[in-house]
Order: sequence, then C-alpha cells, then structure tokens
Amino acid sequence: MSAVAFEYDPHNKLRHTTLWYEESAAAEWPPSRNAEWEDPPLPGEPFDYNAVPNKFYFDVEALGQIPPNEIIFQGIKYLQEKLATVVRDLQERDDRDDEQFGGGRQNGFGGWDDTGLQSPMRIDDEYRFGDVNGF
Repeated sequence: MSAVAFEYDPHNKLRHTTLWYEESAAAEWPPSRNAEWEDPPLPGEPFDYNAVPNKFYFDVEALGQIPPNEIIFQGIKYLQEKLATVVRDLQERDDRDDEQFGGGRQNGFGGWDDTGLQSPMRIDDEYRFGDVNGF
C-alpha cells in the first residue's frame, strides 16, 4: 500500500477544524471531492452541538499486486478477528469472576437490589457484597 487518506465532515459543519485563511476560507480551502456526497451548510444555519460524524471517507492507493479493495477487506477481517479476541477474553474474565464471586455478579458488579448497586467488598480475606461503604 502506498497511501491512505481519511476524511469526515468535508464541509466542516462540526467545526472540528479551524480553517486559517487570509481573505476567504471558501477560496483558500476548496471542498474535497467527498463534499459532493453531503449537503453544504445553509447560510445562517445554527450550530448543532449534539452533531456527530456519521459518514467517513477513505481513499486507498495501492502499489503492487494487491488491489485497494482487497487491502480494505483484509484490514476489516483482521480488525474483526482482533475485536473477537477482546470480546472472548472479556467473557472468559467475567466467567472466572462469576465463579469466584458465586455467580452473583452482573457486568462486574454485584447487581442491583432495593438499596442500589451492590459492589463486592473484601472483608476478612473474603469477598462479600455490600454497598460502597461496606454496610
């Protein structure tokens, strides 16, 4: 692979980038070709503080025998394998913790009851469940 480019928010609606310019930001920072895929901001449009990026653009230039789309597919495959390993390891850790704490744990805590969240407390070299103050 010779190059990878990544972009989101080609119109800078999220204002994650400050475009320095001398006279005109529009003239000195022309939109990328990815801007064709999104609507430009309307003049006077209020800023959306809750907006998050939802489209991501990747350009891959390949050098050699492997075509760009194959590079992306292989990268996704390896990412999925790595994430599956993380999920498996977390599940195994939770299973070991469930055995250690008598199977009463949920999401790493003792669970909920009438008084709120119960966390395991170490008292006299044994884990017992109580509130955060140990009562």
